[in-house]
Parts: sequence; structure tokens; C-alpha cells
Amino acid sequence: MSEAIRVVDLEKSYGDVHALKGITFNVDYGHIVGYIGPNGAGKTTTIKIIAGILKPDSGDVIVGGYSVTKSPLSTKKLISYVPEDGGLFDHLTLMEHIELIAALRSASDVEIARGMELLDKFGLTDKLKHRISTLSKGNKQKLLVAGALMVDVDVYLLDEPLSGIDVTTSMEIKEMLREMAANGKAILFSSHILEMVERLCDRVVIIDKGKIIAEGEMEEIKHSATLEEFFSRLVAENNE
Repeated sequence: MSEAIRVVDLEKSYGDVHALKGITFNVDYGHIVGYIGPNGAGKTTTIKIIAGILKPDSGDVIVGGYSVTKSPLSTKKLISYVPEDGGLFDHLTLMEHIELIAALRSASDVEIARGMELLDKFGLTDKLKHRISTLSKGNKQKLLVAGALMVDVDVYLLDEPLSGIDVTTSMEIKEMLREMAANGKAILFSSHILEMVERLCDRVVIIDKGKIIAEGEMEEIKHSATLEEFFSRLVAENNE
């Protein structure tokens, strides 16, 4: 089975706002798929449905052969998630956060050790006893990423994972993601930084106003234009 995630005809509304209008796409094992679009296009709503945080009005998501709507616990065991905002308890220390993730995910000693290695790589070892509330935005984001990547699962959902993170650490994280994909992991990567998506991802899915307006292999897109040029042209055409 090559499909790690299959999104099928997702519909979602918030009152009068029709956020998703029949979204369908897939993410294969061993691939990093960029999920991009303007603000309010429906990216985060899609990712939260895949993660089991939101329920769709209709449609479904299949993760590792399990339905998000019918078997939510089975799918959540296969997923690790970096949210666009939040996800941290400010009163905890960094060490307590890692311990909480480990307890919630029944993490192995190997996974816990990986979490500690990531904190060290991200320059956070000297802050293990500090409360999360004292961290800068960038360091909070590093902690979120470390907590997500320490867990050995099949699918990683990353919603603006590098927001506020310094260039050096961002490069290290991108290299980790490439290695994870090479080892068969499936990664859905959402970011406003199109140059980063272009350099990192194998495929791209572009959403605007709740609809997929284009998708394809990154190499094919780069033959005719940069991702930024391709994206800008499509969004402009969709708004004519």
C-alpha cells in the first residue's frame, strides 16, 4: 500500500463560511507533500481534520487504511502533529513537556532519547528546567517540533512548523525530514515560505477558497516556473 493519507471529498463549513469544498488528494509513504494556499484557503482546517481534531461535514480521510471518521483512535496512533498555533502548556518545564508527550504516546526509551537529542540539537538542553512561558517564540516552536519528531509514527502533519525558527535550525529540521521520508515516512508540510516548500517537497497541492486548484510533482512545476511564480499565477487566475 503506497498511500499513507487519502483525503476524499472533504466538506467543512463554519456557519456561512464554506471552508472546504470537496477536497481530495493523497500523500504516499516516503514522500513530502507541500500543502500551500493563501490565508484562509482551508489548509489548517484540512490538517486538523486529518489529525482528528475537527470533524468534516462530509467526506473522509483514510490514514494507514483506517478511517478518521470511523476509527479516530486508530488513525491518531499513526500520526504526529505540529499545529500552526498553540499545543504547549506554559506552566510546564521543557522536561515535563517531553515527559508528557512520552506518556501520552507510550513512547519507548529510544523515542524519549531522540526527544532529548533533538532538544540538544536545537540548543535547548540548558533550558530543560525552565517553564515554557519563559521561552521565545522560536524556542517554543523548536520544542513543538522536537515533541512531534521524537515519536516514531508513519505520518507527520506539519502546519507552519518552522515559523519563527532560525535559519540554521530550519536547515537541520529540513534535513531530518528528508531523512525521514527516505525511511518511508509520509509528511504533509504546510508553509507560507514557498521557496522552502520548493526545495523540500516532492509534490505540491495548492488550495484556494476551499478547493484544490492544482497539484503535481515539484520537478515538473520547476521545469516551467518557480513555485512562487506558478502559485501566484494560479491564485490570480482563480480570482478573476
